Amino acid sequence: MFNRILIAYDGSPESKKALDTGIELAAALHSSATLVSVLEPLPGYVNIAGTMAPSLPSELRTEGRHRLETLQAEVAKQAAAHGVHVQTMLVEGSETGEILNAARKTSADLLVVGLHRHANMIEWAGTVRRIANETPSPILAVSCD
Repeated sequence: MFNRILIAYDGSPESKKALDTGIELAAALHSSATLVSVLEPLPGYVNIAGTMAPSLPSELRTEGRHRLETLQAEVAKQAAAHGVHVQTMLVEGSETGEILNAARKTSADLLVVGLHRHANMIEWAGTVRRIANETPSPILAVSCD
């Protein structure tokens, strides 16, 4: 059914729920699992602050990368406890674009993504919707509720 599962994970409660679901599904289906974490560009105001503290942008990127690497190492241990080997990918760029790139690179036949609830009028503009607009793969959107 699903042989290559891609799980998007950033440490948020929604992505944690997606992670748990993706690992359980990979274990039950004896599927391969890949975890993708995206280090997004820093907000513009960081560059402005960088005029006063030039090392700030670099330090924040390093801190963000370290946080995601630590999360991924924890996930690998959690998955191994369920008998699942998880490959990890840490990429930099826009969240939607990089998740789609990872799906193509891994030939994922299922994307597991945490669903962050938005107000009704905004719901159709979220990350899951943007991914769904561009991927041919099925998406399992997991909510915390």
